[in-house]
Amino acid sequence: MHIAIIMVTYNAMPWLERCLTSVRNSSVSATVFVVDNGSKDGTVNYIQTHFPEVQITCSDSNLGFGKANNLALKQAYQQQFTYFLLLNQDTWLATNTIAKLTTAMDKDRFGILSCLQVQPSLSGYDVFFQHYLRGVALPNLEDIVREDNHLENNAPLEIPFINAALWLLHRNTLEVVGGFNPYFQHYGEDNDYVHRVHYHGYQVGLLTNTYFVHDRPQVTTEEKKKKLKRVAKEVYYMNPMLHYTQSDFKQNFRKEIVQRLSTFKLYPAYYSYKLFKHLHARWNEMMAYKQQVLQKDKLLFLQN
Repeated sequence: MHIAIIMVTYNAMPWLERCLTSVRNSSVSATVFVVDNGSKDGTVNYIQTHFPEVQITCSDSNLGFGKANNLALKQAYQQQFTYFLLLNQDTWLATNTIAKLTTAMDKDRFGILSCLQVQPSLSGYDVFFQHYLRGVALPNLEDIVREDNHLENNAPLEIPFINAALWLLHRNTLEVVGGFNPYFQHYGEDNDYVHRVHYHGYQVGLLTNTYFVHDRPQVTTEEKKKKLKRVAKEVYYMNPMLHYTQSDFKQNFRKEIVQRLSTFKLYPAYYSYKLFKHLHARWNEMMAYKQQVLQKDKLLFLQN
């Protein structure tokens, strides 16, 4: 198989050894493409010294998650890879993860395929992963993480969304859906991409007989919650399957603000007003990117 691992790093030293060693020890071989977003902690030197097989591109500044991923995706695409496994720096793989994912990938059905996300202790699922899958019956984790796990490949579940900590994309997906929308700097990129996957008639799949570890905080700060709410609105209005004019957008917010004021919810009304001002200032830029998506250009956002 011709498999490219796509990674973006930024001050990644706490995770690099486990992450890249897990790729090196995978039951199937893969080529790693890293774009470093201006790390200051020795990340680049560590990779070059301990993992010289990695193809690394260094940026002096932080390009953001989407743009940096697009650089690596473009490099791997030009080198004729078939599978593209997007992998966060704060993750590591089970030995059989890549093999099971590539075996289960149905390129005509799934635009994105992922698998189970577990905490570093291997004693529980990632909290946010469980939130994405509310209502989905997850398998017994002890059976999945056993070293001698030889569970047969089952059919992936169709799910509405999975975050981009680990995504397997087929070459066909890149050629139809393209890369990440560069409008999004950090947060929202994966939600936007999932909307575009659905827009092109593909599904998002979850394989439940293998896993990877996602070593991230299991709580969300209030500051991050506010940013996620703002980005969620941007993602919503840029969804190619929804059609809103600027007039519709203004009317929606007008109703929301008036309703909150009428019930004396002054702070929520003020928050809605601030969010409206933010989106209104960016409306033309948002719609310009949305128009590019609607045109269905091949290799969108990967051509430049």
